[in-house]
Amino acid sequence: MDPLRLARYPFLPEASAFVAANGPALEDLLRDPAWARAREAGRVRLLAAVRDGEVPRSSAIDRSEALLDILSYVYARIAASASKDEYVVRRHALAESKRMSATLEVEAGDVLREVAAALGLASTARPDGRHSLHFADYLPYGAALKDVRWKLVSRELSAGLVSVDAHGLARLSEEAYRRRVERELPLPVDEDVAEAVDGALADVRVVATERKARFEMRTDGPVDFDAFPPCMRHILGMLQAGENAPHEARFAVTAFLHTLGMSADEIVALFAKAPDFREDLTRYQVEHITGRSSGTSYTPPGCAAMKTAGTCYGEDDWCRRKNRDGERYVNHPLSYYRWAVKRKGRASTPANPP
Repeated sequence: MDPLRLARYPFLPEASAFVAANGPALEDLLRDPAWARAREAGRVRLLAAVRDGEVPRSSAIDRSEALLDILSYVYARIAASASKDEYVVRRHALAESKRMSATLEVEAGDVLREVAAALGLASTARPDGRHSLHFADYLPYGAALKDVRWKLVSRELSAGLVSVDAHGLARLSEEAYRRRVERELPLPVDEDVAEAVDGALADVRVVATERKARFEMRTDGPVDFDAFPPCMRHILGMLQAGENAPHEARFAVTAFLHTLGMSADEIVALFAKAPDFREDLTRYQVEHITGRSSGTSYTPPGCAAMKTAGTCYGEDDWCRRKNRDGERYVNHPLSYYRWAVKRKGRASTPANPP
């Protein structure tokens, strides 16, 4: 395969064969002065991923530059694994997947489908220039994307096949690749390897620590997180675990927290661990939902709406409790919260106050 293509897509199996035939042994890559450029390129690559969430596209123009580019990818993976920091791994996965997607989208259709197939997204060409893939392959990745246009009901579906354009297939491939990297890493790293890359990780650790500290979740305000309904606790748990919560879930938790009195800055901080977090975009969305920029303050959806959207997570006994008329006491996340706060207040009040 063309080395320049392998530099663009270094996760392809052929890239490993190319490195094995033309590149250094692992020990040489990590320590030999002859490969210092590859190590520095890998360090810069990982630092850019953690700091910016982006990695520059390949600019290789010949075989030797392609090899250097692939080796920088290998070194960045090793360094991310040696960091033992889940945040670093997730930022690396995000940046590499976005790099791949931006490159893939402008490829010829046969290359686009070939790379997508390597990521588990087999597709066929359509006469209109679009691409068809089976809905079972589409669903795991399309359903995870935040915009409602990715939902299966919003797509053209015929005989079990979903139609997507080049951007759509590249975006699905991006999600598939991001998940693959997160599954694969961290690689097992022994002490010798960890020692070899420790110097390269110095700046990466500083940047990761600064970013995490800047958006650290605060729970010492007037909001009682322990009184949250199961759905909101679940969504916040997803965000704190660095998962990409669905669009409807993000909207619901943002409107919920705003109604409870949390500031836009505090809400933005809760999204910071998401792998695709961008402060400017997140702040814009939060300020729109809270009415700071739109002039309209949205209220959080009720239980029925959340069930319809598939964001009613972990319904508990208090959610299901009914009155004498068979009606549920709780029909909204806010009503659950208020009930929970009252219950806690009663439980903490002495029977015979002084």
